[in-house]
Amino acid sequence: MILTVSNILQYQSFAEAKVLSGTVGLTNEVSGVMVMEAPDIDTWGRSGQIILTSYFALEKLTKERIDLFFKMANTIGISAFIFKKNRLLDEIPEIFIESCMKYHLPLIQIPKETSYERIILEVLETIINRKAYLLNSYYDIHNHFVKMTLSEPKIIDVLNVLQQMIHNPVSLFEKIKGTLTATDNQSTDFKIISEQYLPKGQFMNFDYTQRVANYPYYGSGDAHTQLAVAIPSLGYEQYELIIHEINEPVSDIDFMAIENAVGILQTELVKHYSIKQTTLNKTNELGSDLLHGRIEDEEQFEDTLNHLKLNKTEQHRVVVFEFSEDDSSKNLFSPLSSRFSDTIVNYSKKEFYKLVYVTRKQKVILILPTDTIDSESLKKRLAYILKKATETNPFSAFKANVSISNPTNLKSLATAYKQAMDTQKIIHLINKNLQIKDYQDIGIYQIFSETNNLDQLARFIPAKINQLHTDNLDLLHTLEAFLNVNQNYIEAAALLFVHPKTVRYRIEKIKNSYQIDFNDPEEILQLSVGLRLLKIIKQ
Repeated sequence: MILTVSNILQYQSFAEAKVLSGTVGLTNEVSGVMVMEAPDIDTWGRSGQIILTSYFALEKLTKERIDLFFKMANTIGISAFIFKKNRLLDEIPEIFIESCMKYHLPLIQIPKETSYERIILEVLETIINRKAYLLNSYYDIHNHFVKMTLSEPKIIDVLNVLQQMIHNPVSLFEKIKGTLTATDNQSTDFKIISEQYLPKGQFMNFDYTQRVANYPYYGSGDAHTQLAVAIPSLGYEQYELIIHEINEPVSDIDFMAIENAVGILQTELVKHYSIKQTTLNKTNELGSDLLHGRIEDEEQFEDTLNHLKLNKTEQHRVVVFEFSEDDSSKNLFSPLSSRFSDTIVNYSKKEFYKLVYVTRKQKVILILPTDTIDSESLKKRLAYILKKATETNPFSAFKANVSISNPTNLKSLATAYKQAMDTQKIIHLINKNLQIKDYQDIGIYQIFSETNNLDQLARFIPAKINQLHTDNLDLLHTLEAFLNVNQNYIEAAALLFVHPKTVRYRIEKIKNSYQIDFNDPEEILQLSVGLRLLKIIKQ
């Protein structure tokens, strides 16, 4: 129990004391006591102190200086002032009372017969005994959790032990997945009214948020408080331990238990993450073998399907999410990029009952059974996944494209993977973000993407494009921009960041030097296709 001003008023040494400030500050915590010798309280004052004084140190100060003294005492966190009558002052000065009331500081008057020594001994004895009690409590709580760690407990076991120690229900909330593990199901239904950061105190090493919430089960009209502490984790998950202060407020001893529980929860979550990463690495390896057609042995193929829980009688599609951040200066191999990848996987698991996923630094590849999903429905569900992932902080800066293969059997999964990757190339070719395309959407580009021999692709590029590429890249880029905006000089100038007159001059030069007829739709089609094939070859 915390020692307060109200508590010390029960001591024998305060039997004849009078409280001159009403109920102001009687719940202030007391952590020390000292006799005031000088008014420089900013030098020696400490939060939680009780100050014993005869007013002698303040007697010759001006009103302004006295006001500053009490203002500073309030800022420091002085718990109370105890005024003792002496041979010089039989009555406490009015300015002393007014100042304490103004700055919400308890003021207690004791008779001259009461010795400072007696008060100091009684207060310090309680404080020392309490510190010894806290130390023993910390030792017992810490030992309990250490022994628990050695038994490899489940998350719910840790939460149940914490509830027994602090006499309040607790929950572990995972924000991204929206999952809640609780010791009391009635406490999981609540609505937050307000929240604020809780300043760190003794035994508080983690960051806490204090909230006011309504719990329908405990009475819709009654508001209760709860504490939430974020638990650092290695993965994309965002865990939060919630202490529901339904039965009683959290005490300093409770904070000891909470801090120890957070430590053991963090250890267990790291273990879970490590196990999950090991499983993921194995899945990635087997999934990659399937996607790249590296499994030739029939028995190994069957084992791989069994491990990945894939049904070989069903048709499957390969879906590729490829993403990047708007800010190209950011490192795409950062933990944030990895967390975004995990977020896509999480929402994909919610949307599809069965799937196998493979993760890469800038890609998430899904193997989906699609016997019962048509192409348009699949696109809508993938669009929903993208929307949810990019709405989640801090991923709003991410942009992603999604490509989908044709349905295929698992033996031909490598072909489906190539289709999905070729579709990604075409999406990049047309320079548009947030695209969801399947292999059928790329139309004529299928012919060229299925041509593995680049020399064959080069044969379809008009000689005029090759010549422009050799002679003048600025003219080539101008031609591309001009054709992409249906021969609009102003829009082409905006794309190239030049003046429309510059575009007009360059187009005239192209027309005259390379004998291009911009009124011939057949020639314009040949040039447009040739420009795109040139990009495919570069990629």
